[in-house]
Amino acid sequence: MAAHGTADTRVEAEPLKVEMRILLLLFLGVLFYDGCGPAVARMDNSNLAVPPTEGMPTPAKEKKIEMEREALAKLVDKADPVVAAFVRDPASSIETYDLSVGNGSIYRISKFAPTRMLINYIGVVDGKEAIVLTGNADSFVRFAHEARAMLGRSEERLEYGRAYLLIAVAGSKRLQILDSINSVKPRPMLNEQQTETFRRFQEQYEGIVKPPSCAGDHCTFYVVSGQDLALVDLTISATGEVKMDKRVLEPDLLIPYAM
Repeated sequence: MAAHGTADTRVEAEPLKVEMRILLLLFLGVLFYDGCGPAVARMDNSNLAVPPTEGMPTPAKEKKIEMEREALAKLVDKADPVVAAFVRDPASSIETYDLSVGNGSIYRISKFAPTRMLINYIGVVDGKEAIVLTGNADSFVRFAHEARAMLGRSEERLEYGRAYLLIAVAGSKRLQILDSINSVKPRPMLNEQQTETFRRFQEQYEGIVKPPSCAGDHCTFYVVSGQDLALVDLTISATGEVKMDKRVLEPDLLIPYAM
């Protein structure tokens, strides 16, 4: 009887082993098979890894940047020590302004403040003299003269006039050069009457406001200056002297308030 019982136990155990193998195979199939095609191979991510230092300045590059910052600050020291300190501030960003003025270069120095961006523009002539240009029309023209600017084409006068307005006229105040009246956006939360007033304003100037243009030495710009829509006429000589006439077309626009 004992022998018979042992045989029965072996017979019952064999199907159990077979079922265990089947379950194991099913489990492996679920783990490595996507249900619609061949088994999914394990992806090698080694070629996708980005080295942690990629794109970061090397010590040599950082040293070069700081040397250039200090060289610019030393030039500015002679013109304005306060602006020179702004240049030296590690939080300040230094960029080259995209405008060719004779043998001079313009630098844009910017830094985030709690409420707005702080910006200074500096003109450098021959790498030897720095002139602070921010909000100073006379300094801008002197920079052009000392850099021996030659503005022979209308396109050159147009870009010079644009820079003159944004750097020398606007300074730290709002001045937006317009291509169309659609560039002027209403401030949020206008009531129904104000919304209708702004719509009529845009409709009125839709065919009037046009992109900047130059004919000879005369250039025309439609701008938002502070809270006003204005027309600015610039007469620009070949050597960079500027005569400006500004006429306010619509005061107190329903746009966000300038900081």
